[in-house]
Amino acid sequence: MTPEWRRAALSAAMGAAQGVAAAAGALAALLLSRQMGAAGFGQAMLLVSAATLGAVVAGANLEGAAIRVLNSGPAWHRAAFVRFNSRVIALGSGLIMLVCAAAWRLDAVSAPAALALAAAAPALALLRATARQGAALGAPGGAVAVRILARPLAFLAFAGLCLALSLRPPDWALAALLAAACGVGVLLQRRVLRPVFRALPPAPRAMPGSETRGWLRIGLVLAPSLLVQEMFRDLVLVSAAPVLAAPQLGLLALALTLAALPGLAVAAVEIATGPRIARLAAAGAAGLPAALAEAARLRLLGLGLALPGLALVLAPALQLAGATGGHALVWALAAVPALRALLGNPALLLTAAGHAATVGGLSAVAAALTGTAVAGGAIAWGTGGAVAGAVAGAGAAQALMWGACLRRTGQDCSARAALMPGRRLVRI
Repeated sequence: MTPEWRRAALSAAMGAAQGVAAAAGALAALLLSRQMGAAGFGQAMLLVSAATLGAVVAGANLEGAAIRVLNSGPAWHRAAFVRFNSRVIALGSGLIMLVCAAAWRLDAVSAPAALALAAAAPALALLRATARQGAALGAPGGAVAVRILARPLAFLAFAGLCLALSLRPPDWALAALLAAACGVGVLLQRRVLRPVFRALPPAPRAMPGSETRGWLRIGLVLAPSLLVQEMFRDLVLVSAAPVLAAPQLGLLALALTLAALPGLAVAAVEIATGPRIARLAAAGAAGLPAALAEAARLRLLGLGLALPGLALVLAPALQLAGATGGHALVWALAAVPALRALLGNPALLLTAAGHAATVGGLSAVAAALTGTAVAGGAIAWGTGGAVAGAVAGAGAAQALMWGACLRRTGQDCSARAALMPGRRLVRI
């Protein structure tokens, strides 16, 4: 198999894994909402979101630096990074445990919830870091698939068990299950990646402080982009939690999960076309505008096929979950993947062109805007206001990144490239 076919097969496999994970996660959310009730489900998903964001803190997002560091340099340098990543997660785990203990002492969470959070965040950080290390060291398949599938499959199995036995699990059960699923996932990853890690030489006893600070700087700069992309749902839930009641939070979590389904088609296109676009952008190749236009057409096609599918399943899905009044929330939140389809993935172009710091800075601004808009909207108009804030924040994030991409690279990655070929916007 040629390298091009190998990359295509890997992209297809990862896209399929993400599709399975999203479908399993959505079905699990429907069943758990039915079994736990809106209030219990809202509290449970809030704990899961807190653990997810805590994982970024525990690992200082060093996974974001793994590709850059592990793809170059001598073998001892790569070994040093792997060991440093593990040490940072260990230190970060101690910080998470202190925060959870303080939250329990202040009666913000129950003792079981604090214990579940203290276990889940470090376990998820280790799962994510190991997957990224495996991908950077040339073994991206199994380790990444474990990271993608561990949580949704565990949640789906648990939801099926609760339904079969008519159980009503406590709100901390999902966070505890997340910790267990990530722990098992790390063991599987270590087994898959054992030859890769064994091939690394012993790491040096110490690395220069300038080197480790550089690794941390890369991870922290890239961390905000996780919040406004992969962890958008978690950001919205945590921002709305101080304002919304538990039943409202449960309905918001369910709506966010269902509204993300059309985004699968957009994500699949980005997985398939992203590597080629990144290579063309890094090389400044003449074929980049045509590649961007092709990707835009595929995104619009995927979204056009996905939205009618959502319309077909939405009413039965909400009925299965026992939720009422969620239709408008789901359709409003569907604007988020629609914006992604229209404006594309400018962060990819900026990163490939060497503007990762710009991506990080704009993502930090966008995350702050989103959190503020969600909380403010929830204060003013409840769940609907939180949804409006989430859509406004996502729109601001996409617009800021698109404008920066146009200014810095001169390339338009939006649907305009497909709908109006030959007409290019000038740099602002």
